[in-house]
This record gives sequence, structure tokens and C-alpha cells, in this order.
Amino acid sequence: MPLEYDFDVPSVCPWCGFENEAMANMTGTERPTDGDVTMCMECGILGVVDTASPTGLRKPNPIERAEFLRDPDIKKMLWAWQIVDDQRRAARRRHSP
Repeated sequence: MPLEYDFDVPSVCPWCGFENEAMANMTGTERPTDGDVTMCMECGILGVVDTASPTGLRKPNPIERAEFLRDPDIKKMLWAWQIVDDQRRAARRRHSP
């Protein structure tokens, strides 16, 4: 079930290649547009919306990355993703033969 601010905008993570079915703008509630930051739900790394890219996303340049990492809301999202990912990995270890 999509979250309130998910948009049916498929993309492929420029870092891990995961195919995301939807995306949300991490810095607002409007539909993501070129230059907005989003995060892959598989690897947790930030990507930049780029409609000119065949995958819909690109890796942030060093200036963008530094800007994103100064944003307190983005830092909270990355922290929350890391907690969930740690729990997901721990569950996989517990359930693997």
C-alpha cells in the first residue's frame, strides 16, 4: 500500500540497481521533480531525480551530497533507514539455516 506521499514514479537506483515502484520527495510533499532527493528503499543511499536519465535517478554530485547530508530531515531519514536495515539483516541471520 502506498504511503500518503508516494507517487507512482518508477525508478532504478543508480547505486544498487534496485527497481523502485514509487518514490517520494524527501524534502516535501509535492511530486518529485528534477533535482529533488530521494532514497532507495533497498540500499538506503540517496539519489537525485533526473527525468532525462533512463532510470529516473542519478547519483548526487559532491556538492549536492554535502548539502543533503546537512539537512536535518534527511539525516533523520537515513538514521531511521539504518535502524530498519539493521533489524532486517538480524532477522535474516536468525532465520537462515
